[in-house]
Amino acid sequence: MLEARNLSFSVGPTQLINSISFRAAAGEFTVIVGPNGAGKSTLLRCLSGELTPTGGNIVMHGKDLKHYQPQELAVHRAVLSQSSQLSFPFKVHEIAMLGVKASQLALSKEEANQRIAKALSQVGLQGYEHRYYQSLSGGEQQRTHMARVLCQIWQPVTQHGPACLLLDEPTASLDLRYQISLLDLAKSYARKGGCVVAVLHELDLVKAYADQVYMLKQGELFKAGDPHAALHQDVLMDGFELDQRMLNLKWGTQMLEPRAH
Repeated sequence: MLEARNLSFSVGPTQLINSISFRAAAGEFTVIVGPNGAGKSTLLRCLSGELTPTGGNIVMHGKDLKHYQPQELAVHRAVLSQSSQLSFPFKVHEIAMLGVKASQLALSKEEANQRIAKALSQVGLQGYEHRYYQSLSGGEQQRTHMARVLCQIWQPVTQHGPACLLLDEPTASLDLRYQISLLDLAKSYARKGGCVVAVLHELDLVKAYADQVYMLKQGELFKAGDPHAALHQDVLMDGFELDQRMLNLKWGTQMLEPRAH
């Protein structure tokens, strides 16, 4: 569905990601993890088409990403960024409508409003349609944008093939209830045939939700596999440069056990 081959990206002499190969399949929830500065968001921005790689290539539906027009990309994938700054006094309904318009579907006003109402209900913002974005908490703003991306690629599978949700730290500003609710939404989207790729920091939630995990370290791929392989204690200690005391303080004995040697 979405594949990167020997992907690199640099800014001047600084190499942010180096020769990363990555594959996210339709029907799966793929998660990117790693310490701060590992290149997670850079990788996601390359996968979305926001950044142009300086090496390697990205393929979506068998077609090189650089050959997609922006309008065409909007039909195939939607992106939830870490943060979105809005200077104008948009209402929640208007932000969700941006997703409807990006979908390029000829919906009637009633159909568009119904989609928006359903999306806002899914993110726990029913009744917020006429609230101004700037009046919302950080978590409510993030959930508003989640509704927007859902409105953009409402169906996980369309005539164009599986759609892809790209989520950059979607749970960062959310309390635990909405972290779980949002990840439930993402997992359901994948189970219905869509492709979901997310950057996450909460490794206990990664363990609970991910089908595949890619761990980056210093701009390179450090480990890839299912959560059992990628989140073992010894991998975490090496990948995040943790000691046993740090692991115990965070997770106690509830993290996955070390690999048998």
